[in-house]
Amino acid sequence: QEPASSTDAGNFVSPGYLHTVKVTGLEHDTDYVYRVGLGFGQGIKWNDKYYVFRSPPLVGSTSSSPEKPALTFVALADQGCEDSEFRHGMVARGGPQTGLTSASDVTKLISSMIDKETIHAVHQIGDLAYADGAAHVWDTYMNMIQEYASHVPVMVTVGNHEYDHTSRGDGAKDPSGVDATAGFQPDWGTGSFNSTGGECGVPISKRFAAPEGGNGVFWYSYNHSLVHTVMLSSEHNMTSGSDQYIWLEKDLAAVNRSITPWVVVEMHRPLYNKQV
Repeated sequence: QEPASSTDAGNFVSPGYLHTVKVTGLEHDTDYVYRVGLGFGQGIKWNDKYYVFRSPPLVGSTSSSPEKPALTFVALADQGCEDSEFRHGMVARGGPQTGLTSASDVTKLISSMIDKETIHAVHQIGDLAYADGAAHVWDTYMNMIQEYASHVPVMVTVGNHEYDHTSRGDGAKDPSGVDATAGFQPDWGTGSFNSTGGECGVPISKRFAAPEGGNGVFWYSYNHSLVHTVMLSSEHNMTSGSDQYIWLEKDLAAVNRSITPWVVVEMHRPLYNKQV
């Protein structure tokens, strides 16, 4: 939906090739050094920079040190980036131009936590780039978060700025596979669910991967140390009998609390609120 489908200057830009790499056979709780390269007919052109990430601990394991928790993660939403129209509008309305409220400063803060080895993962719970249909903003956002996303897992879910739309043709399906003819427009959400860019979940589903067993980046779950985390979409139907509701029931029923005693459920909009 417009403006996400627009090819006008300032909106459409080809993302080029988006690659997803799955690394297997890793040892638990181990530091790995890696770099990225592009394959050509005459070999591989490697990036000069090396990155380091630490593989996750064995599921159900406690900390190796009594002074450190088994798992620490940062959960945030609405980070945005400096190129987003939302950010420009906030500044125009008298909002801060610098300081901790700016997207780049949030990146620096998270990176400093990683440098001090105080966090194991980052959870981005919706409204990531605030691209609102402008594809080049996604590139700016991805370049910005590389500072921490290259070192720890970044687990995401959709917010209204990644998904909401009001029309998309009869019988159309979004990347989650559900009927997206008119988006999710519940009667009790009048005025709250509308078009905030019309991305229909396409960019986020192409730029991020999610564990198997769920529905892509829209709803899924995974185990990390002592924690079973469930990511849900507040932008899809979650009422009784819906696809998301049925999946959630099965997922929670299968949790082994003796292995993952902590269960964390994350979604962009509040559950007990007229907006969901």
